[in-house]
Amino acid sequence: MEFFSQKYEKEINNKMMYYDYVFPKEEMIGYINNINNVPIEEFIKYIFFDNKDISIKAKDVMQFSNIEDASTRLCRELKYNGNNGVKNIEVGKLLLIDGKDRNDGAYIKYGENHAKTAEMLGLVCEFTHTYFVSSMGYIIDEIDEISRKKLLERLILRSKLIRQLICATKKGNVSVRAFLYMLSDSTYIRRRSNIKTILRILKESSEYDFSLILDKIIFY
Repeated sequence: MEFFSQKYEKEINNKMMYYDYVFPKEEMIGYINNINNVPIEEFIKYIFFDNKDISIKAKDVMQFSNIEDASTRLCRELKYNGNNGVKNIEVGKLLLIDGKDRNDGAYIKYGENHAKTAEMLGLVCEFTHTYFVSSMGYIIDEIDEISRKKLLERLILRSKLIRQLICATKKGNVSVRAFLYMLSDSTYIRRRSNIKTILRILKESSEYDFSLILDKIIFY
């Protein structure tokens, strides 16, 4: 399934690095509509039957404070600031605008966590430690809320960690702690709530009943 390989998106991402490139807005909207028109059940079938087993590393486990900051809001900020490429500290400063004083380390950490989560979802891309809004992220704030929700569910299913967790449920219950054996206890505890937040988005889907899958994913 081309959506999982991101072939088309990566082609556009590379072209977007050229300043004279004209982003194909209508074409991209059509691409998203086509993705959203594929029943979620088809994505689940792909994960269960066609997806190869991929090892999960610590860097594949998302960490964020606000999922909106790691998705639509980050894309909007990068886009409207020219999409010229930003480092972690600049991402943090774009997102943390509540008037509180913070040191550079806090901006860097917040920026890194949310940029990497957005990258896992395919909404930003990273070149030489610099983040740019991706072809998918460039358009996400221009589609309606229902389409955006449908797309986010599909992007979550495509993310490496969630894909492999779902795939593992084919054999029965999955202990997330055992699945993420490479994490220390403290790191696991910090990231556990993020995984639950992501899975909650799937649980609240109006398109597909994920309960038979999600009930097999056990947090200890």
